Amino acid sequence: MAAVLAAAMAVVATYCVARHAVPAWRDADHPVELDVLHVVMGACMVAMLLEVFPSSWHVTVVAVFAGAALWCFGRSLTRHAKQLYARFGIVSAGMLAMLVPHSAMAHEAAPKAMPVRHHSMGLQIGMPGMADLTTWVVIAALIAMMSVALGAVLQLGTGQQSIACRLSTACEVAMATSMGYLLAMQLAL
Repeated sequence: MAAVLAAAMAVVATYCVARHAVPAWRDADHPVELDVLHVVMGACMVAMLLEVFPSSWHVTVVAVFAGAALWCFGRSLTRHAKQLYARFGIVSAGMLAMLVPHSAMAHEAAPKAMPVRHHSMGLQIGMPGMADLTTWVVIAALIAMMSVALGAVLQLGTGQQSIACRLSTACEVAMATSMGYLLAMQLAL
């Protein structure tokens, strides 16, 4: 399943680059910075799904997605594409939910590439009877990813969008579903 989702993420990233060369694939009002964010997310997701994410990337990637989440949430308060920015803010925060616990371990000696199953290790509340904080963050992120995917699917169902808008929404569904898969795998460990 991970390989299929990694292939889907590669297609999403490629589409986001290619649609700047094919005007019919892009709505004029679609923000370019969100395509760039999708390409970066897609590349990171491919690496995580194939369990070849270099541990040397973690601090940089966490900073990028923290900035992206703040940027998107801020833009969702002021821009015309409020829902789009809000969804991208949510998925950027979802990337953080997968990466921050692992970054906390980055100071330890680690191989050059960490398997995705190690992403769930990290922060814990040391009080007896309380669940691991990371587990609650992952559960919240999983719910958010599935909400983004469901919202995008419902938006597709209205049939009022252009082909370019439907393709963009399909990319969001694929990204949120793949992120949901990785988050669910973290919970399964």
